[in-house]
Amino acid sequence: MGYRLLADENVEPATINYLRKLDHDVEQVGNAPELHLGIDDESIATYADESNRLVLTQDDDFFTDF
Repeated sequence: MGYRLLADENVEPATINYLRKLDHDVEQVGNAPELHLGIDDESIATYADESNRLVLTQDDDFFTDF
């Protein structure tokens, strides 16, 4: 059983592909219906919560502003 993940725009495509090969359900910020590239962290967190996904990011200041 894999995780349901939401990959932030800074996650490398190779990482996303590898996680998918491991049977994880990975959605990318730029491909999510309600999100777009450059969207703020709070919107990403809200979408992840509403869609029951964990946020995957390499952004070292994600969540520091709220």
